[in-house]
Amino acid sequence: MEKLTPGDVRKVLTLMEHNGTAQNYQRNAFSVMSAAFRVAEREGLIGRNPCDLMDTPRKGRVELEVLTQDEVIRLLKVFGDSPEALLWATYMLTGARRGEVLGLEWDRIRDGHIDMSWQLQRILWSHGCGARPAPRQKAACGFSRAASCPDRRIVAPADYEYRPVTRALYWTRPKSQAGWRIIPLVEPLRSWLLRWRELAPSNAFGLVFTDNGTPIDPEDASTAWPRVREAVGINRPVRLHDLRHTAIDMMYAAHVDEADIMRIFGHSTVQMSRSYRSGGNRERETAAMRRLSASLGYGEIDS
Repeated sequence: MEKLTPGDVRKVLTLMEHNGTAQNYQRNAFSVMSAAFRVAEREGLIGRNPCDLMDTPRKGRVELEVLTQDEVIRLLKVFGDSPEALLWATYMLTGARRGEVLGLEWDRIRDGHIDMSWQLQRILWSHGCGARPAPRQKAACGFSRAASCPDRRIVAPADYEYRPVTRALYWTRPKSQAGWRIIPLVEPLRSWLLRWRELAPSNAFGLVFTDNGTPIDPEDASTAWPRVREAVGINRPVRLHDLRHTAIDMMYAAHVDEADIMRIFGHSTVQMSRSYRSGGNRERETAAMRRLSASLGYGEIDS
């Protein structure tokens, strides 16, 4: 390790580039190497972190695919007549992240607001019986899969806050305090959720959205969304997460103040809100959400 130089790191990045690896993936690999070498430097294994002697790879620019306002209106008209499709409407009318909507509990919808302080995520297991086994080899417990290990442990930082749901699914807290937010509940989503509460099958988890009483795996939701999108004639590759970008775009189009956009979407900086754009206080946030709904033909913009 003591022979490592910035040139060695550069060779790794060059090889990744020649293999067609995305620029942001190269940047992530650089960050992992830098973190590992930082530990080695602290432990006295190397004299200097070679990554500190070179520039961090630039972040790649991602061209966002978002729905147009007309497409959103068309989808909402379809969803308004189908309570089961309310899941997708909730994404478009709140701009919430994938796991935030899937992990939404009924007791966090109250007093005209939605508490988005938890999200549903899949957490990985690690073997607690000893060293990680080689590929296709069994660990000391007799199992190769970490999930089968009697002493399995969750792969998460010590300060990571989570609650078990079922199997490998957990409610987790957002990474930053900015992510712990309260979203105003306005029309038409308010009425749709009230109607859904009466029609939705009960479940043991208190979740708003389930698959016949079973929590919806985030990956399953991402797989199902393109079929829903294409069923109404939208064939562009708009991902489920792009509905968040769509909501931000519509906020800008409705002339909502950037500071309000930042708070509603849980961004730590205004620049982060701008980066999600393609091409306050509770009253102001509520007015911002009403402005978004009004731009889609639901209600009037507050004066």
